[in-house]
Amino acid sequence: MRALFYTETGRVDIQELPDDAPARGEVSVDVKLVGICGSDILGYMGKSRGRVPPLVLGHEFTGRLDGQRVVVNPIVSCGQCVACRAGHDNICADMKLLGLHRHGAMRERINVPKTNIVAYGDDVADEVMTLTEPFACAIHSVAMVPLKTDGRSLIIGFGCLGSMIGGVLKYKDMRHVDVVDPASARAALGKRFGAQAITADSIEPMSYDYVFDCVGSVETHASAGRAVKSGGQIVLVGYKEAAGGIDFVDMVRREYHLHGVMAYRASAFREAARLLEHGALDTEGLIRIYDLMDGQRAFDYARDGKSMVIKNMLRVSSLRAV
Repeated sequence: MRALFYTETGRVDIQELPDDAPARGEVSVDVKLVGICGSDILGYMGKSRGRVPPLVLGHEFTGRLDGQRVVVNPIVSCGQCVACRAGHDNICADMKLLGLHRHGAMRERINVPKTNIVAYGDDVADEVMTLTEPFACAIHSVAMVPLKTDGRSLIIGFGCLGSMIGGVLKYKDMRHVDVVDPASARAALGKRFGAQAITADSIEPMSYDYVFDCVGSVETHASAGRAVKSGGQIVLVGYKEAAGGIDFVDMVRREYHLHGVMAYRASAFREAARLLEHGALDTEGLIRIYDLMDGQRAFDYARDGKSMVIKNMLRVSSLRAV
């Protein structure tokens, strides 16, 4: 089969990948659309230690299974460890992510555990359902905090994950949500989600009950610490850098809470699929689709990250009759 391989820093190429038979408990899915995640871009730029070429990237995808339209949870967990048995399959001791620990979905077919399949109907577009994975991340991120609708929320970074969190907060009727992003076009998207765009230098110190850092840099860690109220909640969603920015002495003295977020649980993935089927997210004009053969251009565009587009996708089904 044909696949889009990450071959070297800044380069993706179409190559042949041998077909492999599904293992026990797996099924073979014909891939339709694949989203380009920020983590795929980090790999493409040589900034993801786990994504080592040659590798087929991609973990946000839809496809067909025996003619049924499906979306696939890309987290493969063992189901047996302490975390899995407690329902925390996202932090499974032996967790594997498609497109990181094994070849991902930027190819014609992929074998996945049958239990990771979620079917969807004919009334929702493939490109909407391809957002199930990042929307599940947003649902899990918001679920980390004891949310109250009259609380003040700040989202730092309004790319795909930031906008997904904005969508969840809007769905939950949050009354005050501010967004900050250095790209003015991205920040302006906040209005689509009932949020207000502000500048980084206008963030009021100690004024937010909930801060969602979707960037994960030293600077945004520091901004989150300054912005959160005493006793408030910071959720670290992005992880651009491993350390720095958080003043832990200040954290102790003001008793605010810091939450790390690892993707989502299977339950959040299923919830995301159902909410998207029922129109929980306004995606009009926010998605750009390329053919898989045009993957190099798609990755170069996605790397820029300054447009109104929050998700770039690759159409794999263009390679064959579906």
